[in-house]
Amino acid sequence: MKSVDQNIVARQYFSNLPPSRLECPLVNYAYEKLTEYSLVKALILADIMQWRSWETFEKGIRLKAYYKRELEVASISGSHLSRRLAGFDTFALADLLAAFAKKVLAYTLSNLRF
Repeated sequence: MKSVDQNIVARQYFSNLPPSRLECPLVNYAYEKLTEYSLVKALILADIMQWRSWETFEKGIRLKAYYKRELEVASISGSHLSRRLAGFDTFALADLLAAFAKKVLAYTLSNLRF
């Protein structure tokens, strides 16, 4: 059985993420490089690609121009990600993931065939 390309899975996730308050410029005014919404995308990408260290994450981002465009960064370091995660608003993430789950559920129910 063939597995689905991880890049396709990542693109599907990114295209289906619902709008979020994490995209709001007021939420991100203090961050020059990596917005909170981009940080969420980075975490999704790391999970899909099974990047388990900051070094692996840095190399993975460096190899794909698409990832840099999606995250809206020219480059990223593990230490920067670590610092951003320390101050991340997990309540906003919970809201985003709940909206995503609701969207997936609605799609699934609309495509059920009895």
